[in-house]
Amino acid sequence: MLQIHNNMKALDLESLINVYGLSAQEEQSFVNYLQEVFFRTKGAVYCIWVLNGCYVSALRLEPYADGMVLAGLKTAKDAWGKGYATALIRSAMEWLGTGKVYSHIHHYNKASIAVHQRCGFRKISDTARLLDGSVSSEIGTYLLEMERHIPD
Repeated sequence: MLQIHNNMKALDLESLINVYGLSAQEEQSFVNYLQEVFFRTKGAVYCIWVLNGCYVSALRLEPYADGMVLAGLKTAKDAWGKGYATALIRSAMEWLGTGKVYSHIHHYNKASIAVHQRCGFRKISDTARLLDGSVSSEIGTYLLEMERHIPD
């Protein structure tokens, strides 16, 4: 089931940190980023896939260029290969509705590329302009353009 969070109040940080498998040092930087940057960004949301009360997959959506950027997609290691990342992306995109969604994926991350392609993303560039303005040739840019279907 999809959960959407636009602040830290209802977010279970311990469960989220477990999804990412963060060390104690990484954990503090991550929490600082969420408090000081991410949740202060207008329109930014955390999307979590919850199964039996446990977080199994997560991603962030943030304003970017002429749409949104999907970042930080991660599935807990013990839940790999069960379709949770695909379910999360599809549900998050359905929740979002319309517009352009970009995603930056390392060229070596074949599993993430496959998940994105299953969800309708297509590669548009072999490089990526990241949120901090830097450009990386190690990361490709993928795009999903969504239009709301109006029933006949």
